[in-house]
Amino acid sequence: MHNNTKWAALILTIVASVGWMLTGSAKPKSSDKAERKPTVERAMAKVSNVPVNSADVTSKVELLGRPFAKTPYANNVWDMQLYRDKIYLGHGNSSNMGVAPNSGPIPVIYFDTTTSSFNRQAVSNSNPGIVPSTKMVVDEEQIDIYKVLDDKLYIPGNDSDGEQWSFGNFYRLDGNVWTKYRNLPLGVHVYDLALYQGKMFAASELKISQRF
Repeated sequence: MHNNTKWAALILTIVASVGWMLTGSAKPKSSDKAERKPTVERAMAKVSNVPVNSADVTSKVELLGRPFAKTPYANNVWDMQLYRDKIYLGHGNSSNMGVAPNSGPIPVIYFDTTTSSFNRQAVSNSNPGIVPSTKMVVDEEQIDIYKVLDDKLYIPGNDSDGEQWSFGNFYRLDGNVWTKYRNLPLGVHVYDLALYQGKMFAASELKISQRF
């Protein structure tokens, strides 16, 4: 009796297995992966089909003027910095190749929002041992960015024009005159400035300099 029960259980197991195999083989292969997009993709597709409504402001665009006198590429505006009701404009080109190479020296030009006019500011030399001079340009091939640090406006010396590579420059606006500082060792290209705990940091092509 015990043996018969064992065989019956074994036969039932085999029949159940065969039935599962037959049922499984009869089911069509699932094509969900081929036919259905992932949930995320479907959501993205639905969002992309939503029309974007934007106002046409073409008729309201106002040409303020053409304040630069360089070749067209160097006349591109690389930066705009608002400082005390004036919008300072970065322009020029420091590349040695291509169109408008080495376009310096570069005048400091701003748009006065109170008078709706373009103006230039003078630049003086502060270095000891150098005859003081004032001119209407920075000694750079390009003004790439302006920085407002501790409520003062600065220009990192992007690429000095006609000067030795032993030092790099930065400029600070004092009143209505820019002061040039040429005291960043090996700062051929000064790309950015930062102020932290009373110390000035300058990011240059060769290293990060620090001014106390």
